[in-house]
Amino acid sequence: MGKKIVFGLIAFAILSSITIVYIINTGISNNTNALNRTESDFTTENFTISEIWELQKTKRQKVEESYIFIKPQNEDFNLRFSDSDFFDKTENKEKTLSQIREGDTINVKVLKSQLENAREGGPLN
Repeated sequence: MGKKIVFGLIAFAILSSITIVYIINTGISNNTNALNRTESDFTTENFTISEIWELQKTKRQKVEESYIFIKPQNEDFNLRFSDSDFFDKTENKEKTLSQIREGDTINVKVLKSQLENAREGGPLN
């Protein structure tokens, strides 16, 4: 019984170490990719808005996160503005929401790779 516990602890330590190294390496590579982006990595697309809604995550009656979602017509994905886009200021979010309406056409600058992945569909995209 004692050997199984020791073996389990050793296996847990090894798997935990591998997981931590993987997470750190993924973060580093994502940061490197973000720093190396150029204008050619982006594209500007026109989307017609079919729906707009806001999702708020609250905890103890306080809004912790707020997201504005825009559903483009004829697309299977949503565009999202997070509260970080508004610097945690409600007035900026309200101003943005007052300037866009369902049926409006908007120009959106997005990463080409993200747009391609979103249009591919599938459960992970």
